[in-house]
Amino acid sequence: MKQYELLHSLFVGIDVSMKENVVHAMPFSPEDHPGHAHLRFSAPNTPAGSVGIVEKVSDFLKFYPDVIQVVIALEATSVYSFHLATFLSVTHFNGHIPAIVYSVNPKEIYAYKKTFTDVGKDDYVDAMVIADYARSNKIRSRPWKGPELLGLRVLTRLRFRIAKLMGIVKNSTGNSIYLECSGLMTGENPFCNVWTTTCQELLTTFRGPDEILSLSDEELLNFITEKGHGRFSHPLDVVEKVKKAARNSYRLDKRVYEPLTSGLSVSFFIIHSLEDAIKKLDKSIETMAKSFSSDSYQILLSIDGVGPVIAGGLLAEIGDIKRFKTDDALAKYIGLTWRGKQSGQSESPVKHLSKAGDVYLRYYVLLATGQIINYSAKYREAYERIRSRKTLFPYRAALNLVARKIVRLIFTLLDKHQLYSDNKVMVTLE
Repeated sequence: MKQYELLHSLFVGIDVSMKENVVHAMPFSPEDHPGHAHLRFSAPNTPAGSVGIVEKVSDFLKFYPDVIQVVIALEATSVYSFHLATFLSVTHFNGHIPAIVYSVNPKEIYAYKKTFTDVGKDDYVDAMVIADYARSNKIRSRPWKGPELLGLRVLTRLRFRIAKLMGIVKNSTGNSIYLECSGLMTGENPFCNVWTTTCQELLTTFRGPDEILSLSDEELLNFITEKGHGRFSHPLDVVEKVKKAARNSYRLDKRVYEPLTSGLSVSFFIIHSLEDAIKKLDKSIETMAKSFSSDSYQILLSIDGVGPVIAGGLLAEIGDIKRFKTDDALAKYIGLTWRGKQSGQSESPVKHLSKAGDVYLRYYVLLATGQIINYSAKYREAYERIRSRKTLFPYRAALNLVARKIVRLIFTLLDKHQLYSDNKVMVTLE
């Protein structure tokens, strides 16, 4: 913040809890205003209480006619500060003095409080420390954008949960497909995969491999041509492979095929519904991500393999990159750090991934890593090199280690406000 703005600001610190907000307000130079240098009070964490905060601070501003803005700092305390921060961010004190609201990491306030000597521990002291933290111009995060961030998080986290549910349903459905026609899973699949529309129609129309084999080649050819909408270039080859898969499948009691087929029909319906939901979410995520932080969104999109959904997911969880001092801090927040095991003189050579972090952000970072490996020769080479020397879970270990490199890349680009380029020539956004 510029020196002029500091000198002409009122600083408000708010210690937030579920039921009550404790407020402390002070000017830049409290010593120059004896008698009314500080304002301290509490208010309920309700809409009426929020209005009361605005009224009391507005009354206090009559002692400071040269104030041009009110800087408000709150600790990022779960969801308890969300409504208050949103309300204050659109408030003008006395009708014309704007508020600039910041959500501050509680760890930063805790560390700053250690610089004070002989202070107690109560909410009023904490509110004073928060206000003084803002007055000292130590806030590095960007002003509050709560509504946009919340909306983006709602969408990206919902997509995460639906994707996880999709994995569970597909795993269960794959087991049912194996029971009904194991040859489709173990041999050469006549279709691209078992999730194609034609394969699904085959499994839900005919009850077991014997019903498939009872069809003549012409009947099966007509069925595959109709359900595949004539897209198969060699339909006779498909017919031959379908019958081969049926012949190589295990047989079950005929009474089992009826519930299996019915269950598959429901499972495929659920999968299609989830796919439709994900498509709708993807469009909403792209729109919301653009409105939340256009520059950061474009920076992430500049990385080969990162699309709108992944960029939106990363933005939703990272928020303001200035919250993190280093890429190590970001990696720790994600849970992409490794723990060793040591006892006495022995130390295990295997280090385990922490995973003690933001599960949503870790999901989108790993998703981004998989896509970047496919599109970038540089990171694909790193992945293959790491995988070749790992003996325990080589694919997973290589993906996690490359993901750590991607975290460093994301942090550097967002922190320096630069677009990505494979030739290491970065373009800084104005």
